[in-house]
Amino acid sequence: EKIWRTYVDLFERSLAGTRRSLRRHKERTARVERELDRTKWELDDLRRKHPLQIERLSGTLQGKFTQRQEDLQEQLSHMNLENDKHMKELRLLTGNVTAWFPNFDLYKASSYKRTLDRTPPEAATYDTPEGQLSADFMRVLGALPAE
Repeated sequence: EKIWRTYVDLFERSLAGTRRSLRRHKERTARVERELDRTKWELDDLRRKHPLQIERLSGTLQGKFTQRQEDLQEQLSHMNLENDKHMKELRLLTGNVTAWFPNFDLYKASSYKRTLDRTPPEAATYDTPEGQLSADFMRVLGALPAE
């Protein structure tokens, strides 16, 4: 009878442990099923909302792109106007250099350029354009070697 009792106790303990394990697994299964249901609901919700979100996002991005493109086109037109103004000024200055120094292209890269760069400007005797021109000529002549 003692052996029988030990066998019954062992069986009852094993049965209780199995029932606890079964209850624990059922609770886990219920939790996982609830999470699965919630995830399925979120997925369905996203599938419904997704086209709306893409449409809204596309509209927003298209508006921003259009605005940016218009801004850049405006900047480009301003830059083109400024470039045209600078090109006219460059042509005018080139014309002035050509008028005053017709052979400038021949001697602009002369070996005396470095000497001229280091030679300080001459003080003009008279504060007139002719006086300034005369001072510049004196400076150039001073940089040239004596012949």
